[in-house]
Amino acid sequence: MSLFEKLNKLELFPYYFISPLNFAIGTAAEQIYISNYVAKEKKKKLIILIPNFLNEKKYPVCNKYFFRNLESYKRKLIDKFFFSIFNFIFNIYIFFNIKNYPNIGVKLSELHNNQKINEYINVEKIFYKTNFFLPKKDDFFLYDILKKNTKYSEGQKIVTIHFRDEIYRKDAGRRMYRNSSIKNSYDAINYLISKNYFVVRVGNLSKEKFNLKNENFLDYSFSDLISEKLDLLLIKNSSFFIGTQSGLTEIAYLFNIPVMLLNMYQLFEGYPKKKCDRGLFKKVLFKKEEISLHDFMNLNPIYHNSLLHNSEYINNLDFIENDDLEINNSIQNFEKLYSKNNLNEQSLIQKQFNQKLKKKIIDIYNFNIEKVNQNSKFLNPSEESLKNIRYNFFLNGAIMNINLS
Repeated sequence: MSLFEKLNKLELFPYYFISPLNFAIGTAAEQIYISNYVAKEKKKKLIILIPNFLNEKKYPVCNKYFFRNLESYKRKLIDKFFFSIFNFIFNIYIFFNIKNYPNIGVKLSELHNNQKINEYINVEKIFYKTNFFLPKKDDFFLYDILKKNTKYSEGQKIVTIHFRDEIYRKDAGRRMYRNSSIKNSYDAINYLISKNYFVVRVGNLSKEKFNLKNENFLDYSFSDLISEKLDLLLIKNSSFFIGTQSGLTEIAYLFNIPVMLLNMYQLFEGYPKKKCDRGLFKKVLFKKEEISLHDFMNLNPIYHNSLLHNSEYINNLDFIENDDLEINNSIQNFEKLYSKNNLNEQSLIQKQFNQKLKKKIIDIYNFNIEKVNQNSKFLNPSEESLKNIRYNFFLNGAIMNINLS
């Protein structure tokens, strides 16, 4: 056990340390807001330990601005002093440590004890009682950049949109069901522009340029404005975020931005987290036959495993992207709810579906625990059993009615 883990366990020590195991920004964001929840329960302040110049080649950081500036409380001078000291000690430790990157911070097993999931963590404690923020002066920097380089108008609302495609993590030819194209969103983006939103396609890696010429649309992915700072500030200052089940969506969750998911392919992992969030699922084919979302939910738990792509079972599933009509109708519906401040209102069918999901995830969890007890090596069930605990208390948004009717 490292010094930092020992300090985390001391009740009277005022800080709680985390060093994300995976520096993909979405995974890190997810770990950070869960860790902050644990830290607050322990009445401690969160300190994020990151590799510095001594270790940046060995452990590259995806976005230095994010890790250095993200806060969940206003740091006093003494907090900043201790952060510098502890981060220096941490970097000396990992510089001379020949083992793997240390797992410091929240353990998912801390969230639930004795492998029971009959009690749900109140997700509002994570998303509504915690305000993560970046330096306020940087918001002015963002607006200044937009006004100087685009036709953005003072006070205009921003909507950010992102589609994960095969360039990300070099996914061409594998896990293609995770990816989708922005092309089917042409009408939806024009609708948002007609409502006077300034629409920004975010992400610094995209396969295809979006051919829409309008002064209220910025294809940031193919602009000269790309920077680590703007990558985050654009999402943080959005009225709402439209995305897929990928890393940048986690940034929107972190800053409590309403989220509209498109082209969903997983039900339990990456489900719309907050009550105000919505999701539109891809069309699902099982053994080449289209099935309903209810049927998909009730498939063998194997089909809801994060590592499904590593198994033969993935060959039984096909996912078809949302078409332009589905996307346009869903985004119009979402925007109308947003403009009327009604995003927290869910229909009866949406509420009923969520209740079914929360019952089903218990079956999935028990399936994984059974595999663990059998010492099964199938898709790393010990890891998955813990993940499914986490997803259990994030089933708070809703699937669009178009998928449920």
